[in-house]
Amino acid sequence: MSYPETNLHIIKTGFYNSQFVYKQMSQSPDRKVEYYEFEYFPESGGVSYINGQAYPIVQGNVLVAAPCYMRHSKLHFKAFYVHFSTDNPALQTILNNLPYVSEFGEDSLTMERLFKQIIQHFHYSDPVHMIYAESKLLELIFRLANQNVTVASKKAYSPIVLQAIEYIDRNFKEDIKLGDISNAVGLTPVYLHKLFYKTTDQTPHQLLLEKRLAMAKELLAGSDMSLVNVAAESGFSSQSYFNAVFKKHCGVTPLAFRQNAFQRYQL
Repeated sequence: MSYPETNLHIIKTGFYNSQFVYKQMSQSPDRKVEYYEFEYFPESGGVSYINGQAYPIVQGNVLVAAPCYMRHSKLHFKAFYVHFSTDNPALQTILNNLPYVSEFGEDSLTMERLFKQIIQHFHYSDPVHMIYAESKLLELIFRLANQNVTVASKKAYSPIVLQAIEYIDRNFKEDIKLGDISNAVGLTPVYLHKLFYKTTDQTPHQLLLEKRLAMAKELLAGSDMSLVNVAAESGFSSQSYFNAVFKKHCGVTPLAFRQNAFQRYQL
């Protein structure tokens, strides 16, 4: 059996912080959506209004807006975003029938990772990475479309893994290693590594790096802090290590990211 092409076209992706755009405002202007818009909220705060309906912004939720929707936001909030288009009628039907907001709870880390993978590979702007970004966008659409079906089979995080995640959240700016995390939750490093990966599909080090890079991006985009201080405030041991890791995972240098930061779209 053959299937029609999805014809996905990613328009723009990135991370958005409303405080950097609407510093003195409490509400963004109403606007008509041009493309399909997905947003993932890494923390709670603010309210999204879609076609006149209010949706409190909650950590771990994913928002979907289709072309011609009207939307604005009560500020302030942060979001990872993906804007895209498709002329495939079957895919449009799926997208147009998605709920405005989907709650993923303990699966939210998986959704956050998908958004970050799309953003990272889209910004490489070469065919191979674009194929990867589009494949992750298709996975994201699949998870959104099947969210209600898969609720019963969602894998709950164990209390130990949640403790480890909370420890990383509190201490990612410090020079912590796997041994520090495992000591904090009372497990051996090897066992914690296996349990953490089995539950979250990533290692403690990968989550630690994500937290540090997210902090670095906020500081680069929202302050004039020197790169040395950005590295230190984000938990990196040196600027040279920070530069290398940032370029590897984000596709651009920290300086280039800062220079492009204010070209992001307005929600």
